[in-house]
Amino acid sequence: ERHAERACSAALAAVASVAALSLELEVAVQLRVGIHSGAAVSGCMGPARAAYGLWGEAERRADWLQRFAPSGTILASHTTLDAISKVASRVGDASVMAVHPPRQRFTFTEWKSSDANGVPPCYAVEARARKIQ
Repeated sequence: ERHAERACSAALAAVASVAALSLELEVAVQLRVGIHSGAAVSGCMGPARAAYGLWGEAERRADWLQRFAPSGTILASHTTLDAISKVASRVGDASVMAVHPPRQRFTFTEWKSSDANGVPPCYAVEARARKIQ
């Protein structure tokens, strides 16, 4: 029901945990995360040595998004951001970025801490056109 919000909250916690661990260990480690909301299939495959896997358009899009996410950030699809638009002000100071419109030129939008009205300030940086496979 609130999968998009939970996925973004988990991603924010993971990015923060890796950043804290990096400071503690004095090793430069950063995490990048891609999130897309949609249908997927999961399960174990392989007769000799079963391996858990995830397949489908949602998995492919999330993988594509994480490849383009800057280190230490979360790149979420337009579909995911639409699902959490009511709770976007909860994001706080960490970055959740949106990619939209799907399958066309994309724009990165970064939400930071919200103002007194709960509206998050943002800025947009237009990137070069790429097609999502």
